[in-house]
Amino acid sequence: MSFTQFRIKPMQWFFLLAILIAGADYAALQVVAKFPGEESAVALGVALDLTFTIPLLYYFLIVRKHKKSWLTVLPIFFLGTLVGKYILPASQREFFDLLIYLAPAIEAGLLIFLLLKIRKLIDRFRVYRQTEFHGLDALRKALGDVFGKSRLVEMLAMELGMIYYAFHFGKPQQVQRDRVEAFTYHKDTSIKALVIVFVGITLLETVLFHLVIELWSVVAAWVATASSLYAILFLIGYYKSVKHSPILVSEEVLYLRIGFTSHAVIDKQNIASVQRIPFSYEEKRDKQAFYAVLFFEEPQLEIKLHQPAIVHGPFGMRTVVSRVLLKVDDSARFLRALEEGKGA
Repeated sequence: MSFTQFRIKPMQWFFLLAILIAGADYAALQVVAKFPGEESAVALGVALDLTFTIPLLYYFLIVRKHKKSWLTVLPIFFLGTLVGKYILPASQREFFDLLIYLAPAIEAGLLIFLLLKIRKLIDRFRVYRQTEFHGLDALRKALGDVFGKSRLVEMLAMELGMIYYAFHFGKPQQVQRDRVEAFTYHKDTSIKALVIVFVGITLLETVLFHLVIELWSVVAAWVATASSLYAILFLIGYYKSVKHSPILVSEEVLYLRIGFTSHAVIDKQNIASVQRIPFSYEEKRDKQAFYAVLFFEEPQLEIKLHQPAIVHGPFGMRTVVSRVLLKVDDSARFLRALEEGKGA
């Protein structure tokens, strides 16, 4: 095994250097605690490391090297601010208190920046909407063009998709293409009943927990309530996105989408075989398979691929898979659609 196989990746370099800097800062604070006269100078150095040096490292090692959006530096900056707020002595936190008070101004600046970019975003979305199978794919690509490709942009696209479906009561329109068949995968499942039950239970628990937690902290009670309401919004958005995001089969490709959470485009020529899964079939889940099924549902078909394909998952995650396990409401018509055009 050659030495080159042990090369450290940029992200690993960043974590290593960030940990070393933060560790040295923490050690310095412990030492200087015995010398109060030097506390201010060390505290300033720690503050600069957490809010300037470490974000700058992230920019040069990750953002610039991989051409990511500069917006991805912001979470590193805010994390450094949060860490500094808790590790510095109480008498030396003025700098971080100022940053926290400036947070609304920073957010307002970001909002203005987004508004200035919104026209370009709409234009790019309209262009991609003519070629992409689904509006969420068009949105994701438009966001990438405007703000740069990053996991943050992928997460933003997913959040916008969730909000769109949660509050949209019409029927989303798919791109109209010739010879494209749509296949639902939610009718013969219990997802609707599960969502109704979970939403009802969560609403009840939200009220009860709010009243209990409020006895301890009003702020914590509202944070818990907001988290529960977000979970309800997610469940409603997920169900409606599943309902309105069918699996599509064209002459050339199989387009898999499970709501707003995951999707993959597979060339028909890349399909090695398709077979039905026996009712009593059980297997251990593995990382080489895309389980294109809903909660608590068992797959009915297995698609094996000649070459691995990429699955785009939640929060910008990507997985390379060699087979797909899925379930559709009309499996016979789905199998016929997969066979059409493969020999062309």
